[in-house]
Amino acid sequence: MIPKISKNELYTLGVDVNAHIDPTRFFEKIANKKHSALLMSAEIDSKKKQKSVIIVESSVKLICTKEEFLIQALNKNGENFLKGIADILRGDFSVVQKDQTLSLDMTKTQTKPNQSEDERLREMGPFSPIRKILELIKSQNKSDLNLVGLFNYDLIETFEDLPEVKEGLTSCPYFTLYIPQVLLEINHETEKSRLKGCLFGADHKKDYEKSFFDVSRRMQEIQKQVLGLPSIQTTQNSELLKTLTEELEVTKSISDEKFVEYVKEIKEKIIDGDIFQGVISRVFSVDAPD
Repeated sequence: MIPKISKNELYTLGVDVNAHIDPTRFFEKIANKKHSALLMSAEIDSKKKQKSVIIVESSVKLICTKEEFLIQALNKNGENFLKGIADILRGDFSVVQKDQTLSLDMTKTQTKPNQSEDERLREMGPFSPIRKILELIKSQNKSDLNLVGLFNYDLIETFEDLPEVKEGLTSCPYFTLYIPQVLLEINHETEKSRLKGCLFGADHKKDYEKSFFDVSRRMQEIQKQVLGLPSIQTTQNSELLKTLTEELEVTKSISDEKFVEYVKEIKEKIIDGDIFQGVISRVFSVDAPD
């Protein structure tokens, strides 16, 4: 039986999976595609795994740049989300809809000269559409509405005046976030897993019943696929994993010696009063053949 799901309501399907699943194997075999993600947490001192969350597939993609905030429906479920929020967002933003994407004009949210920190925090900014979405969407449990993605360091220029930098190979949006449609939560302490499906409602049942059946069917498929995956204990004891780790050849964008020089240089600038902090980073990379 399909439940009644109102417009701007998030309904969550849930089913327990009786297996302590290896998150990396699950992500590789089942969720490693576009619009998916793997999140893992660990205890700080022991490094012991605590929880893993795998976004199997998503319904909505949010992209924020200096000029616009895009809200893109990735499927029918995401379309129901757009229908629910479009008119309400138009009350606060200049909104243009093209196909299954809403574009919010962000040019008026950029920082103005001589603004105080308090004024900047109260101004409309990149997080304003997200706050509005979180206010609009009702759910059985607030933790059911997840936003998963990446933030760019350049986001700080929406709070501070920084010098203009030419766009290059590393240019990317302020942030890219996803609203999951199907996700798996693994509790490594209790060794239990739970599969969840997230559905957005609509004014009429016919508008969300297809999404309901699609998500239910996908969850059933995943339950069957999980049976063929090794448990986390099996994977951890794998000699193959040990061999692969030993054969990895790691390259560094900055040598250890050069990195130490940069650290000393930053320390001197802090002592001289030129800066109050500095962040030095380098890239570690390995080949990832198919």
